[in-house]
Amino acid sequence: MIDHDDDLYARVRTEFDQVHMGESLDAITSRGRGVRRRRRTVAALGVAVLAAGVTAGLTLSRPAEPEHGLIQVAAWTVDSRQEDTVVFSIRQLVDADELNAALKKAGVPALVEFVKVPEEQKVVGCQNEKEGLPNMYDVMPHSNVPAKPGEITWAVRRDLMPAGSALHFVIFEEINQETGEPGRMVRMGLFDGYPEPCKLFPPDYTIPK
Repeated sequence: MIDHDDDLYARVRTEFDQVHMGESLDAITSRGRGVRRRRRTVAALGVAVLAAGVTAGLTLSRPAEPEHGLIQVAAWTVDSRQEDTVVFSIRQLVDADELNAALKKAGVPALVEFVKVPEEQKVVGCQNEKEGLPNMYDVMPHSNVPAKPGEITWAVRRDLMPAGSALHFVIFEEINQETGEPGRMVRMGLFDGYPEPCKLFPPDYTIPK
């Protein structure tokens, strides 16, 4: 097990658990760490992109006049009522396409993915990872803002996103092999251009020594 990536990802990774919605965030985070310790993850800043296959019709620029409003469904919420900041929360890992469309309408080009990790997976991560733009911490000054138990929340400064850039959130869901309960790990980054979907490493892939 490799734990040295914890500090590197301290600002770009969050674990949460949607099953026990009444638990505290500390309890949820503790369970997520336990899952992470039983997996080997790739230590690299950013999220993976593939070499080809971007879906036709995806736009890279923010809408000229992003909408201001509140979109709330059972699985997630997108709140764009503030002038420059969009706050979105995820409670359930469903309806990713609708969430991406709502973020785009709010002026935040983003690709949010929910990736189920096979039990036999040795390395949790995406192939062809690369470093993201350094101003992600301006766009998202806090990787995690206060949220209700059982959900994760981010605040995005849409006015500070560089033209043509987009955010990428990959939420991995894996099963704790000891308890059988789900644990989740998030990787995110800001990239020049629309990110391509994450492709998991082969299940038997191991980190070269």
